[in-house]
Amino acid sequence: MFEIPGERGGRVTDAPEDPGAADEAALVSVAIGPRNREFYERYLAAAGERFRPSWNWPAFFVTGFWLLYRKLWLEALGYLLGVPVAIGVLVGVPLILLGVAEPVADNVLLGVSLAVTFVLFPLYANALYAAKLRRLLRKARRSHGDPASRTRWLARHGGTSWAWLVLLVVPMIGILGAVSLPAYQSYVRNAESVRVQSHYEEAVRIVRSSMAAADADLQLDRRSLVELETAWNRPEYWVEHLNGQGWTRPDGGAAFAAVEQDETGVIGVRASGSLLDGSYVVTLSRPQYGEFAHLPVERTSIRWANTGAQRAPDGRGL
Repeated sequence: MFEIPGERGGRVTDAPEDPGAADEAALVSVAIGPRNREFYERYLAAAGERFRPSWNWPAFFVTGFWLLYRKLWLEALGYLLGVPVAIGVLVGVPLILLGVAEPVADNVLLGVSLAVTFVLFPLYANALYAAKLRRLLRKARRSHGDPASRTRWLARHGGTSWAWLVLLVVPMIGILGAVSLPAYQSYVRNAESVRVQSHYEEAVRIVRSSMAAADADLQLDRRSLVELETAWNRPEYWVEHLNGQGWTRPDGGAAFAAVEQDETGVIGVRASGSLLDGSYVVTLSRPQYGEFAHLPVERTSIRWANTGAQRAPDGRGL
């Protein structure tokens, strides 16, 4: 049935062309489609009606996808679902009943699975495909008497399909999303946490350096303690001073406020006490944000402890 005119055993003959055989060959070509048509035509010519073993490399490397690509839908379902079940029933159950040790049984099951996947299926993939082509041709002849409609039907139901690509890409996108999204979120969270920590450490440095600079001004009588007390005791002084550095919290807002905010990563800045008696303290609080969510709030207190506390309100030494 599947001999291609002029081909017998792969050799070209000089036999006269049979119109019926030519029509049959044309239908076979339509059913196969343009991809690797010559390869499958040669196999069909050699195998005829026999279920003849013949190696298929695509079926070796990507068996399931090859079955889908060639529209072997039932065979693909059997390969993906039926074969594992069959191996479990026909091989796994007897091993259990025989009391075979688990490591040995696992190795036997693995060996059988590999043999079926990488030997049996590639060896009989062409035969499975030829059987499908025979079914298509029989149905086309039975259902469509008109040659043109028969050809159209075979072109629609035969050939190849890229459904396998969708089945490959969609799960891959899902897997990549499931793996990369948490990793990306973790990366962002870590980067934002580093940002908050950096602002916190820089703020501590700025407060200390500001106090040191103020002390130097007092020593040189460039400022008075009363003037400094008035400026620094404003509740918003240090918040404004630190936000003036141009830093922002992770969501783009101001990085410093009077109270730390765990949800947004705002660093708390609070001043208390008096410069006049040396009890003045600036406390910075790192929020429980991002990577620090499970850690206690970290606080650093910078105390005004210098000679300025021993000066009179007008800045002159006592």
